[in-house]
This record gives sequence, C-alpha cells and structure tokens, in this order.
Amino acid sequence: MVAFLLLSVTFASTAVAQTAGSGAPELTRPTKFQSLPVSMETLLDSGWQIVSLGAGIGGYVYLLKRDQKWITCATQPEQTDQSVFISQCAAMN
Repeated sequence: MVAFLLLSVTFASTAVAQTAGSGAPELTRPTKFQSLPVSMETLLDSGWQIVSLGAGIGGYVYLLKRDQKWITCATQPEQTDQSVFISQCAAMN
C-alpha cells in the first residue's frame, strides 16, 4: 500500500521540469496532472477506452483516451480482497 500511496502522490503533484538556462533542454516544460475524484471503473463506464497499460509499483498503470483527452490511472489490489482494485486517476490534458 505504501508504494501505491507514493505513486498516488506523484499524480497529485506537479511534474517539475528544469527551466531553460539551468542546463535542461530548452523544450522542457512543467506538466500538471489534475487528480480526478472518480474511479477507473466510472471512467470506463462513461466511455473512456484503455489504449495502453503497463506494470507499475505493486499494480498496473493504464492510459485512457476519449476524444482528444487523456487520463492515466494507477491501480493496485486491495489488501483484504484481491478481487477489488483501488484506482487513482489523473487527467493529463
């Protein structure tokens, strides 16, 4: 659960890129993910589609798309019931 919480913190915070002049490539920009108050199940039921997935820290990470919008969701099995997954989703744009 600790690993999932660490991954969740990543979704809730800003991905900070270095600015030009600090040694970083000139094309780097900060990217903010907007944490969403809904489950991955709710997103899928409302028409979002899984376009990619991969193994994450203790679970799976999914990439969802609908129209020109993108969402990433991290999932992990609940400790007391392995058939139930906890999800943390964030809008990418």
